[in-house]
Amino acid sequence: MINFIKKNNEKTIDIVLRNFLAYLLYQKDECVDKLSNEYSINERSTFIYNCAINTAIEYISNYKRCIFSKLASMEIEKLFRENFMLRIFEPENYDAYEISNSTKKILKEFEALKEPLTGKEKNFVMEKVNNILTSAA
Repeated sequence: MINFIKKNNEKTIDIVLRNFLAYLLYQKDECVDKLSNEYSINERSTFIYNCAINTAIEYISNYKRCIFSKLASMEIEKLFRENFMLRIFEPENYDAYEISNSTKKILKEFEALKEPLTGKEKNFVMEKVNNILTSAA
């Protein structure tokens, strides 16, 4: 019974991360524009990536319950906006042993935030994440 609950939580976290990545892919340009022009676009994209990973890790480490993925997605987006406002851009270390393999793969796809992507490329990234979710089921 405990394994079922844990597996259900991991699946919910993966869905939340997928929704979070989709949100970021389509909000990235707006976030880049909010940062100082003293930095190059590549540097600003890296700042956004670092903030996103920090937010995801913070969310995963504090995630103790299984709630609806839509509510959880709104929660992580709010957390990102707070971290972005606080300019939490330094990469932080985290314990990879505490994260499932599918979650690690999804977090790896967040690296797409560092690149300037077309709509088709964004869709391809989301397709890869959806494949990760279906293969983990």
